[in-house]
Amino acid sequence: MIMIKNGQMQNEFVASFKTIHEAKGLPTKSAYWIGRIGKKLDTLIQDNRKFVLGLMEKHKAMENPQAPPSQDFVKEMNEFMEIEHKIDFPKIPLSTLEGAGLSASDLHHLDPVLDVDFPEEKLGKLMALEGGKNGEEENVQESST
Repeated sequence: MIMIKNGQMQNEFVASFKTIHEAKGLPTKSAYWIGRIGKKLDTLIQDNRKFVLGLMEKHKAMENPQAPPSQDFVKEMNEFMEIEHKIDFPKIPLSTLEGAGLSASDLHHLDPVLDVDFPEEKLGKLMALEGGKNGEEENVQESST
């Protein structure tokens, strides 16, 4: 199940999702599900754009772009950005996107639709490694001062 807030569906998210959808070398099944999820998200994104434009017109935010937005506009926009949508599709396993040419930034923006699927034992080992790195860095910093 994918849970995504309006505020997470911004231009960077859309561009990153498009990068996945157009990636060559993805398994057919992954490309199919990404396309299905993309259609659902596209409808939400279009609705969001219409709402934001309507909100801007309501508060006359486009009349003077240099003027700071009204407090009512900011309040309504913040409330809108926090609305969460449930999309009845499983998250995309990160392992199925190998070879898609995604950057770390793309992955960050796509976090709401990704399933990192770390087995518990691998996650424990990773956390232990991270703890060791931090300890080593602290020791280095202490000895250099």
